[in-house]
Amino acid sequence: MAGEPVRIELRPPGESAYVPVATGTTGSDGHFTITTTLPSGGYVSAVFAGDADLAPSRSTGWTLLQAAHLPSRFVLDPAPASVPAGTPVTFSGTMQVRVDGDWQPFAGAPLTLTMEPGTSSEPAVTYATTSGDDGRFSLTEPVGETYVERRQQAASVHRTSSKSSIEGRVTDWYDGQVSFSSLRGLKVRLYYRARGSKTWHAYRTATLGRDGAFSFSAAKGKKYYFKVVFPTQGAYRTSTSRTL
Repeated sequence: MAGEPVRIELRPPGESAYVPVATGTTGSDGHFTITTTLPSGGYVSAVFAGDADLAPSRSTGWTLLQAAHLPSRFVLDPAPASVPAGTPVTFSGTMQVRVDGDWQPFAGAPLTLTMEPGTSSEPAVTYATTSGDDGRFSLTEPVGETYVERRQQAASVHRTSSKSSIEGRVTDWYDGQVSFSSLRGLKVRLYYRARGSKTWHAYRTATLGRDGAFSFSAAKGKKYYFKVVFPTQGAYRTSTSRTL
């Protein structure tokens, strides 16, 4: 039968009802091909609703499609370290999913923001949203009490014994304890200023290695001061080392 409408329906595991997910039309030989993206795995069936001359029918049996769970991540935008109570704060970023080795926007992902209370006697408050077609999400909510960012980064530096290099480490702290989060691949910048000057100049950039370690070769002589800056990157905040 040519030109007849066909509906693809999906029943997720644990559910009793089928829901329509795509439609198509039979070709001249009665065959049909429908390509669609399923919202989940489950049992798939083809359905013909019938018309004035033909009775409705459903495909014999069903096809079980298993859903593969792909890696996902948040790329968070910078948020203020602290705000007065009652101030609206926007928490935003991009939801991504890894497909064939590449991180791509994850559209339509349900997201929940949980705001922890300042005392154990208060309940946590949750807010829900969904990522857009570009994976972006944003939630703006007033902070009921003074909000203080519980995650902080600390950059430590020292000169090597030969004085020819500057080495150090960036450590991620959360709620007063070392988090052991991997900072590998993030950037730090070396700045210098001449003695007697108050102006800092960008000098070199390095990539954090294992355990947040970094190293710069400092070619300038004893007439210069140095400092290292870890700029805001994703959920990690800016940190500046002591001056050498």
